[in-house]
Amino acid sequence: MPPSLKDLSVLVVENEFLLAINLEATMRDAGASKVEMAASLADAERLVEESTFDAAILDIRLMDGDSLPLAQR
Repeated sequence: MPPSLKDLSVLVVENEFLLAINLEATMRDAGASKVEMAASLADAERLVEESTFDAAILDIRLMDGDSLPLAQR
């Protein structure tokens, strides 16, 4: 049985558009109830302040900084 993200919320932080939309579709296909997208560290930090997430997929190097501190949160 394939892994399921049923009823989980996922944050996807990726600055390459095609990769980001592919990841979003994959998360939704796996059952994620909520998928939030961010293309920059600033946007991702704002989303983390506003919501809680069960999982995150993070691009480490973004145009406005490194997402490792965000991963630690």
